[in-house]
Amino acid sequence: MDRSSNTDGTLLNTQANALSMKCLRLKNPLQTQNLLIKTPSVGYTDLVFSYATMRSAGGAEYQQVFYATNATQDNWTALSAKYIVSNSYEIKTFQLTDTAAYNNENLVFKIVFSGDNTLTYSGKTA
Repeated sequence: MDRSSNTDGTLLNTQANALSMKCLRLKNPLQTQNLLIKTPSVGYTDLVFSYATMRSAGGAEYQQVFYATNATQDNWTALSAKYIVSNSYEIKTFQLTDTAAYNNENLVFKIVFSGDNTLTYSGKTA
């Protein structure tokens, strides 16, 4: 994973009039890798998980979002079905209705990447 120098990012996911920023670029092969986002929700309920995403021509074609509420992360719950990732930025938003995620110091999200392109070494030396 690196900070992409090839794109100016997007304003789609900014909050409070923030400027457009560069994006994080996950590099192939992604077949055996996931992105984990640890986000304790202590003091919060009615949670929404949202992010801007896109794929390059050589990027993973699909994503699926899961979450776990325990410290060992041994029980993942699907927050979405597998979806096609566009080649232009789009917002993905998911409402958490599981009250076990509320006020939880161990809340973590996992984005799983899949598709034929996840097997290649594009943008990365083996």
